[in-house]
Amino acid sequence: MGKPRSGIQVSIYNTPGNEQCGPTSCARVITRDTKRMNDICEYISECSSVTSADIKGVLEALTSYIGREL
Repeated sequence: MGKPRSGIQVSIYNTPGNEQCGPTSCARVITRDTKRMNDICEYISECSSVTSADIKGVLEALTSYIGREL
């Protein structure tokens, strides 16, 4: 794994607006790339004493919980 990057980069774009309100500016997050579950688990495992398999189990349980509660 590479060195972790910090901060969120955004770009500003203008919306066209309509008759009731004119154009406005909005911020949009600039994405870097897609991360797979295994990549995330391996990275966290390298930074801690928890195994990649344990981390994957926790992330899957968290995803399930959030989906159920929403």
